[in-house]
Amino acid sequence: MSVIKAFNGVVYNPAKVGDMTKIVCPPYDVISPEHENILKKRSPYNYIHIMLAKADARHGDDDSRYAKAAATYQKWLKDGVLIKDESLAFIILSRNTR
Repeated sequence: MSVIKAFNGVVYNPAKVGDMTKIVCPPYDVISPEHENILKKRSPYNYIHIMLAKADARHGDDDSRYAKAAATYQKWLKDGVLIKDESLAFIILSRNTR
């Protein structure tokens, strides 16, 4: 039997990020390198910093970009950039299989 439970999502804290239009980005597979640079300059909290994290000297080679993304996510949580949503929610995803 399936168990379905509501959960508290993690959302941006508007008090920390300011203009919410500066932190959103399109799906990774449609972002050119030029557009990536524009998005990164828009805000230090633009989701591109997690979605297309690049390895740096602290995180080693390119395969550790996931470690850098995780470190950024954890830092944003610690700094209050991302916060736990107070409301319980269900997320319903639907795929068109045709």
